Amino acid sequence: MDLQALIEELEEIVESAAKVPLSSKCMIDREEVWNVIEQMRLHYPEELKQAQWVKKERDRIINEAKQEASSIIETANQQVVQMVNETEIIKIAKLKSEEILKEADMEAVEIKHKAEVSAKAHYDETKERADQYKLSAQNYADSLLATAENAVNTARDTLFTAYSQINGSYQETETLLDKISSSRQVINSSKE
Repeated sequence: MDLQALIEELEEIVESAAKVPLSSKCMIDREEVWNVIEQMRLHYPEELKQAQWVKKERDRIINEAKQEASSIIETANQQVVQMVNETEIIKIAKLKSEEILKEADMEAVEIKHKAEVSAKAHYDETKERADQYKLSAQNYADSLLATAENAVNTARDTLFTAYSQINGSYQETETLLDKISSSRQVINSSKE
């Protein structure tokens, strides 16, 4: 017996119940109603249980992605702070790295938003097409993991670019100091 038939049976029990005199209430066989409710629990659609599971999984994966993104951004900020000093060239490199990190944050937010929109669409579709549930749920989880992986890769690449730029500026500064030192030696030797 399916859920709809059980609901109709419950309605029939209520409709055929004996009325209490001088009231709008009726008397229902409690055991009969409990039996129908028990049958309803046994016939609760598996698709709804699976859809609830998908929603919980989606929320868990999105929360993990948010925590991972926060951790990556915090680590990136700490590394940028450690590499900064007071020379003008490094200040320019710091500004550039902050700009790159801000762009990475915006990209991460956009990717997260797209993942949430995709998850919502997938969740609605799962309820309508329960026969494709398992495959769709696996694809959905894989999509979220790929999005999180892309966000981590993007943040890593951004950090690498910022580090390369700062390192390049440092090397240029070292070269300039070497040239200045050589020039001073030449001038001092010509004084003698």
